[in-house]
Amino acid sequence: MPDPAARIIGYGFGTGYRDLICTIMPTRTGVNLGIARAMELPDPEGLLEGTGKLHRHIKFRQPVDLKRPGVRQLLVAAVAAWRERVDEAAVKPIPKVSPRRAGRRG
Repeated sequence: MPDPAARIIGYGFGTGYRDLICTIMPTRTGVNLGIARAMELPDPEGLLEGTGKLHRHIKFRQPVDLKRPGVRQLLVAAVAAWRERVDEAAVKPIPKVSPRRAGRRG
């Protein structure tokens, strides 16, 4: 799901934010790999940077940075966390909305 105005490319298993796994963000000094919901993932190598409540990123300044220990593990963990969220959503019952309340606006 490219976003030309933001200069970000998102990768996931759907078209919505809920299915986002990671983003690629070009910068002047390299590329940032944003990982959705990274604060929920283990980061034993301390690669994640940023101050977002859920999302963090890894900075790549040189091609060799792609081979840093922990990069692949973070992406594998991000996909596993997405699968877990999808599985949990499939099990949870959808709350019923009464016809009287469905037409109301908050």
